[in-house]
Amino acid sequence: MKADLHLHTRYSDGYNTVEEIVQMAVKAGLTHIAMTDHDNLIGYEEKKSRCAEYGIKTIKSVEISAKDFELGKVVHVLGYNIKEDAPIQKICDPIKAARNDKAYRQVKTLNQLGYQIDFDELYRFAGGYIFKQHIFEMLYRSGQVESIFPSMNETMFRKGGALYHHMDYIDVVSAVKAIKEAGGYAVIAHPNQQNNLKTVENVIEYGLDGIELNHEANGEYYRKMIMECAKQYQLFLTGGSDYHGAYARREDQVGSYISEESGHQVFE
Repeated sequence: MKADLHLHTRYSDGYNTVEEIVQMAVKAGLTHIAMTDHDNLIGYEEKKSRCAEYGIKTIKSVEISAKDFELGKVVHVLGYNIKEDAPIQKICDPIKAARNDKAYRQVKTLNQLGYQIDFDELYRFAGGYIFKQHIFEMLYRSGQVESIFPSMNETMFRKGGALYHHMDYIDVVSAVKAIKEAGGYAVIAHPNQQNNLKTVENVIEYGLDGIELNHEANGEYYRKMIMECAKQYQLFLTGGSDYHGAYARREDQVGSYISEESGHQVFE
């Protein structure tokens, strides 16, 4: 088994279609993949069908945006092999609404600053779920910024910037509990990216199953910490490229990072 358990499509903030992701997975020699779009389960039937056409195994998966309020850290929780949609939709629908509201406010600010972007057109382009990457692409297509992932991300969209707008996150405990209620496996994503490995201590009692080890953000020192933590709490280890395509500055490709063998159990 060769599995990339962290991929994003156009159903959230990934640049590529499901078809393109699956084709890249085939080219990379992958046997199993999980398309973990942010905060929604939309498109799973297409994902399942396309994977079947190419002889690749997949499972219904999601990446939930949450926060450990005790630590004051953002935490992304991967949910694998989801059996029931309802518990996931219950907590993710408000996240989607909050993110679209934030995008509306950002577009309003952009237009006040002299940019030209139509929110209704943006909404249709994004398929009803708007991320800043969709804003960037529309601005790029109309020649208003220098690239599909422009420098304004580091200046205007960061905290303190003109386009920074607060968004409320759900509690990480709620995310883990929802995944477990849905019959899935709950895994902390790229802990070094948000420096939130201590979150494991706060959610282990609610059924946390694993930690993402193989990821671009996890350096060698942090990898050792992750492995020690996993051993202490008897958690399995996963891995994935966290591929977003042109919507990210990283050069990683589908299959750049693959799961540890212990993480293969998410397909069971």
